[in-house]
Amino acid sequence: IQPEKSFVRRVLFLGPLYYAHTTLSLASDITLHEIGHGQTYALFGGYPKYSPSSSTSLPAELSASELFVKLLINPHKGAATHFHGNLTPLTYSERCLKSAAGLNRQIESSTILAENLVFSNYFNIFKSISYLIKKGTPYSYFKMVEDELAAGNEVSLSLDPYSYVNSLNLHLYKQDYPTVNNPELITKFRKYYQYSLLSSRGTLLSLISVLNYVKFGLLEFKSGSSNKLGAIPESNVYLNQDHVSWRTQIIKKANSQFIYILEYEHRLFGIDGPDEFSVGFHSRNQRFEHRWDVTIGGTFNYYFRLKSQIRLSPKLGLFVHTRYGNLGTSIQQRELHRDKLLVSGGVRYWLSR
Repeated sequence: IQPEKSFVRRVLFLGPLYYAHTTLSLASDITLHEIGHGQTYALFGGYPKYSPSSSTSLPAELSASELFVKLLINPHKGAATHFHGNLTPLTYSERCLKSAAGLNRQIESSTILAENLVFSNYFNIFKSISYLIKKGTPYSYFKMVEDELAAGNEVSLSLDPYSYVNSLNLHLYKQDYPTVNNPELITKFRKYYQYSLLSSRGTLLSLISVLNYVKFGLLEFKSGSSNKLGAIPESNVYLNQDHVSWRTQIIKKANSQFIYILEYEHRLFGIDGPDEFSVGFHSRNQRFEHRWDVTIGGTFNYYFRLKSQIRLSPKLGLFVHTRYGNLGTSIQQRELHRDKLLVSGGVRYWLSR
């Protein structure tokens, strides 16, 4: 697509492109969010089915792929995950993990996207839209619940932010915690998300992409300063089974095919625990890609991750993901929920390079 010379035409041209890509991104991210819930419950012994509406009273008969297709028609209705099977009653900490899984999955996805933007040194306005939807959803979700509570409206426990805060209170204090304190935590956690959104590398790159299009009419561009951009932290808030944490990532680019990754995680609220440090690398070429990292927390707590993939064609590839640890780190508790080796794999299809 050639750059538009007129500022007005650039803005008008961006409108339908923004709408189309936002619809695709919303459908993709809502599906990703619900899969996060579904995979968490699967670890507890159930199996998920989905419905293309946020109403939990509607019948759920869809798989994840069917849900995505339905959401392409109207993603603004949201979605819901329904669980089946002989589930034992969940503990409060398990309820926390279940409620947080969708939002945590979107935040992790936004981190990977911001990492890849620096790695490839390639910036695209549509990837910026995807990033902002992933990164901004937890903030907007907590803000919506905060506004409903401030207005004196009843808030359903089926909503993730309120369900998480209520379960966390019950877990921390082992009793029915007064409801008046739930709004205070909703506001506190909303501010955490707001600060992370405003202070992250991906947000800056997204703004650069939008301004670059508005000023120069370019939908994509390359930057000559990816190492400087990688030094800007990517800041994330994660909801865990007994605490809320802040995770910061810094990238050092060695060359066009290799980057070093440093991460630090600190607990902001809830049960105290040691800070966690992660070190890793990400390498890739036209055919192979590997991402490895290890997290250390305290004296003997560790978590190891390795993800490798191979491209069979420009659009199709295979991947395998290996994870192992002793369940002593926050990242393993929210990702794996158990202290055993997990190996998974599958097929990956790229909509775009």
